[in-house]
Amino acid sequence: MVAKKIPQKSCIYQKLLLTLQRFFEFCMERWSVIWNWLRKYVLNKYVLTLLIFAIVLTFCGEQSLLNRVRRAHEVREKEEELSAYKQAIEETNAQIDRMNASTENLEQFAREQYFMHADNEDVYIVSEE
Repeated sequence: MVAKKIPQKSCIYQKLLLTLQRFFEFCMERWSVIWNWLRKYVLNKYVLTLLIFAIVLTFCGEQSLLNRVRRAHEVREKEEELSAYKQAIEETNAQIDRMNASTENLEQFAREQYFMHADNEDVYIVSEE
């Protein structure tokens, strides 16, 4: 039997491993710096207390920020409905004033809306289908 040669690691493979090792060391150094900064400035008891307080105010309870925004939206919708109802009331009051001004207007309204007629008249209703 002839002994087979075991291929040596190629030069590209060694360079790749060296590059990955350097990158990993660089990341670990950066992570160490970032972690120390976080521990020093962000993860102290005052900042954590403030963050928890902000989260509670934003998401929890009846007076939370989300509920306030939701209620403000509902109030805007109700105000729009109120203005529409006020406009309808004004139109109805104007129509009542026109009907009270003369009996001819009242008679025309009764004929058009309620299909009323005199004793000697016939009413024909034509519908478009």
